Amino acid sequence: MGTPYNESSRMNLGQAPTSIKYTVEAPSPRDSSRVVKLGVRIETISLYTGREWFSKIAQLLCIVRHGLGDTKHVFQGLKRPLMHDSDALGDQKVFVYSWKPRNNAVWVGGRDNGELMEHAAPPGQVFTVLVREQDVLGVSGTIENWAWIFEDPSVPNAPMECKSRFDKSVWSRA
Repeated sequence: MGTPYNESSRMNLGQAPTSIKYTVEAPSPRDSSRVVKLGVRIETISLYTGREWFSKIAQLLCIVRHGLGDTKHVFQGLKRPLMHDSDALGDQKVFVYSWKPRNNAVWVGGRDNGELMEHAAPPGQVFTVLVREQDVLGVSGTIENWAWIFEDPSVPNAPMECKSRFDKSVWSRA
């Protein structure tokens, strides 16, 4: 059984006046010594809540918000096609942050009667956050997705097959 999250586990999921719903501070995808603001688009939040994927929102609140500063690796470019909006080169503009958090977050219950719980992180996995670099609405990039992925045994804190999965490693730190 998990532990209830100790901050407010509710998030206002109403309409925002702009397309950015939520912001977090993170190391720059290009320079680990700089801090930038990244945003989550209202469309991303709406997608997850509309499908009742509330554990994705729990992960945003607990892991993404509090963990991006702990990033160990940033990779650029996916070695698979990705079209983002009308951009056919979307795969080249994605940055992937990865690190190994101690906890996972899940939403237990329904939209109105649930609660956010923390559990131990899945063993042998790292957490990844996909960011699209763009200077829009006061943020340096948008967080497009986040997920647990198996860890590469030869590169601690990096996703499995990171050397063949991404175009390049931008930065790493201990």
